[in-house]
Amino acid sequence: MVNVLVVEDNFYYSKSLINVLSDANPKMRLYKISTNGKEAIDIIENSKK
Repeated sequence: MVNVLVVEDNFYYSKSLINVLSDANPKMRLYKISTNGKEAIDIIENSKK
């Protein structure tokens, strides 16, 4: 299983990226979607706890 954190501020780009990645790798699991880098860092730091 591959967990993916998508960081993109445009919802439609995020959705397109998720579709492309999931088609390329069926074992991919969307972990979270973040709209900015600060939020992404917080998500990563909190996942380590």
